[in-house]
Amino acid sequence: MYNNPFPSKYALTLLKIIQRSESLPLRDLDIRDIPVSKEFQELLEHLQSERQLVVKHGPVMMCHDIKAKPRKTNEMTADPLTIFFKHLSLKGMRVVDLFKRFDTGKRDHFYVTKQQFSDGVSSIQIPLTSGGVEIIIEKIETKGDSVDLVGLFKEEKAYRKKEVKLRTMKQSQQNSVPQKDGKKKK
Repeated sequence: MYNNPFPSKYALTLLKIIQRSESLPLRDLDIRDIPVSKEFQELLEHLQSERQLVVKHGPVMMCHDIKAKPRKTNEMTADPLTIFFKHLSLKGMRVVDLFKRFDTGKRDHFYVTKQQFSDGVSSIQIPLTSGGVEIIIEKIETKGDSVDLVGLFKEEKAYRKKEVKLRTMKQSQQNSVPQKDGKKKK
């Protein structure tokens, strides 16, 4: 169902239908581009305690009115990896700093469990849902139930390279903006 344009209230309705339909063989639901309400999240946790159900959803809106628009719409539609790296940068951290928080017991080992990775992201309060963390895990290399941090290092390098390119482009655009007297700024 990924890339469906329905509003968050329909996501909650869909979850309620799943709750009522015990014989429904649905195990996976991908609505990761749809923000959900706190009520949705609570119902999902209840359902997951009763049955095997994996739901990838958008960010949880922290308001009671599920029709309300999220304040940061750019982060609602942004790639979870971009959000991840942006918030690491805002905290003055790199992937290697996050890796140091994982208690793997093996200092030369670059794999952590998916749960350790998810807990690490949560511990530094990066605003990602479990669905967003799952998307990151899907994008980087995994080995069974483990996340390959080398893959994450590669993604971080590509992200930083892209950010430098964007900053350079913005600076060159600002330098070529004409001033009031019609002359270009040098």
